[in-house]
Amino acid sequence: MLLEADDDVPGGTEAVARAQTAALSSTAGLDQAVGTVAAWARTAPAGLVELHLGRWAADRRAALRLLAVRSVALAGEDARRALVALLGADRRRDVRRHAAAEFVTLADLRRPDDLEWLRALLREPDDALAAGVAEQLVARVAAWDGTGNLSSGDDSLRELLAPLLASRVVKARTAVMRGLGGWRPGSPLSLPEAVAQLTDGLEDEAVTVRQAAVQALAQLAGTVPAQGWALVRRLHAEASPRTRVLLERHCITGALGGGLTRDEAWSWATEPAQRTRRALALALAAADLGPAGPNWHRDLLRHLSVDPVPAVRAAALDAARAFAAEAWAARAARHNQGAANPAVAEAAERLAKSVRTRPSRQKGG
Repeated sequence: MLLEADDDVPGGTEAVARAQTAALSSTAGLDQAVGTVAAWARTAPAGLVELHLGRWAADRRAALRLLAVRSVALAGEDARRALVALLGADRRRDVRRHAAAEFVTLADLRRPDDLEWLRALLREPDDALAAGVAEQLVARVAAWDGTGNLSSGDDSLRELLAPLLASRVVKARTAVMRGLGGWRPGSPLSLPEAVAQLTDGLEDEAVTVRQAAVQALAQLAGTVPAQGWALVRRLHAEASPRTRVLLERHCITGALGGGLTRDEAWSWATEPAQRTRRALALALAAADLGPAGPNWHRDLLRHLSVDPVPAVRAAALDAARAFAAEAWAARAARHNQGAANPAVAEAAERLAKSVRTRPSRQKGG
């Protein structure tokens, strides 16, 4: 039987009935129900919303308990805490996991009882629940901007994080790497701490940890470009072949679009290690470059198109096709056609074909 809503709220009865019907129909219906409740809650009295959330949370039907936990953020803080405590003890794992995730967002990280609750969640036998809590907790601390209920000088918070950061369990380690991707200046976790974790994660034996670490590193490079891209360059120069491939696939390919600075790009272009110069040339080839962009993109390509290493030069010639209408690109194609190295000759031919099919523009000559 459907629960009734307050007739004084415009559309209340109808909205609650539609949400319940949708939630009970299918998994896809649950998403629709959550949206319906959120829309209704914008005009409904807070107490009425909390009343229905409480009824759904206590309902024997799992779909309505899921609706309650997915919508619990609509409640005020006290009601939200009470609902999370109730739903966190649910028999269904999906309900408990949602409740645990909700608690991480509302927990006061200065309160000993909230910290103890988090410790209990991190010790849960449900690995997926514990890993989700770990990821959210690390992400919350890493991204702290100095506001809200978190204290950067609280030793108890660092004591809570210490086992997570030291863990070698794959799920926990993967969660930590993912959480660190949101690092922001001002976080209680210093940049050197975050970098040390990510650097270690890049060489982990578990593929999920390595992938999470490199993706977090790409995010970090976008957040703090000067330090982040210098770190990527250093790691790439020193890394094992396996890690270099990861860095090239997840970081360097998107370097130009991800905030690689001019000075750092020139450091890459003049790096003695040819693998670094080639990685930059490949990034230039993968980026959406063109004459309308910054002049230093063009200058980088002109520099790399005369690199003594064939692999670097071939990648640069392919990237130069974006500038095929310019005189310098045409010259680069002519100078390298018929080169002894097959990769260079083929790249030059591709560039020459682009030059022939584009109108000439005498720029950058």
